[in-house]
Amino acid sequence: MPRKPVPELARAQQQLIDDLIPSARSRRLTWSGGETQVIEAGEGPPLLFIHGGLSQATEWLPLWPQLQADFKLLAIDRPGHGLATPYDFRGVDTLALADQFLAEMVALLGLKQPVLVANSMGARWALEYAVRRPNQVGRLILVGAPAGISPRLPNMMLALRWPLTRPLMRLMFRHANANSIRQFAAQLLVAHPEKIPESFLLAKAAGQRRHHASLLAFAQRIMAYRTIHPAMLLAEKWSQLHTPTDFIWGEADAFHGPAEGKALLAQIPAATSWQLIPGAGHLPWMDAPAAVARAIRAATGSRS
Repeated sequence: MPRKPVPELARAQQQLIDDLIPSARSRRLTWSGGETQVIEAGEGPPLLFIHGGLSQATEWLPLWPQLQADFKLLAIDRPGHGLATPYDFRGVDTLALADQFLAEMVALLGLKQPVLVANSMGARWALEYAVRRPNQVGRLILVGAPAGISPRLPNMMLALRWPLTRPLMRLMFRHANANSIRQFAAQLLVAHPEKIPESFLLAKAAGQRRHHASLLAFAQRIMAYRTIHPAMLLAEKWSQLHTPTDFIWGEADAFHGPAEGKALLAQIPAATSWQLIPGAGHLPWMDAPAAVARAIRAATGSRS
């Protein structure tokens, strides 16, 4: 039986919505693996946002005020994240799950060849879906370095996998607070942690407290001891990608730098653009929302 959303997390997310984009609304969706939520705002051509690891749909909200006049914005919680029901990732083929989940979400939302805007592990899921079902995706806009570019991961991420540090990371997730989220973001996610709204930090902390078991189990599935799991590497998948693909890259991305990102263009038959966001990190819209919004409009051909 799916668990009901934790009131604490629901309240924290609603406060973030009220602070950043009061017109947004959340509703529940039921798919074959449980329940999740979609957050919606704006009018126009649809953009479906897919968040990264250790995250949730509300991660995108600081960007949305820049886009709501031009697009129908939809953000979903991936399984075991945010207001989605907890998910047991043990023994799960996470890439098959990515394909299944996104296919069901697109169908449930009534979207036809949508533009997917995705970050980090969400980008890896979006890429897998686009490779397996090329006729179902209209365009990929990958914001920040996608997971799976190379085996290398920051030590902070590998600590989720190492036996000696895993208990400490579990404790950190179970007792996450605004301060721990800001510190983590400063090390890995953003160039300007002082810009992060307090309500954003509180919502993210509540999500990590709720899903600490799911998040650690997911990390076990996608990481080897010192690298990302070999199955997650994109490698030959790039040559199989025929969906128009745009990259928006933070100059200070802690996972993979701009040189690695720009080199991808030669590997992807349908790559169409690569945009650098100065002074921005792995979540570049947190540091420079207006610049990222302009890049998204350029990628979609919007004139606003």
